[in-house]
Amino acid sequence: MSNCADVHETLTFVVRLWREMNANGHDRWRGRVEHVASQEVGYVEDVVGVGRFIERWTKPAKESLTATFEAPDLHADRGADQAPVA
Repeated sequence: MSNCADVHETLTFVVRLWREMNANGHDRWRGRVEHVASQEVGYVEDVVGVGRFIERWTKPAKESLTATFEAPDLHADRGADQAPVA
């Protein structure tokens, strides 16, 4: 039996999603994603953004070194129940 089958990597993320309603009465999902090992945090404007953030750690090493994540600035409209991220 090959030792390769016994080796695996685990990635851990904390994802928090919340629904916000805009002035027109339309709702949308927003969220915060944290890569636990690096403590890097990204804010996303939709559920698809969660996948884009996580994808950075699932690409081959060479690609992930050059990948960037464009996190929108959501601090201005954060609700009172959402503490600022340090």
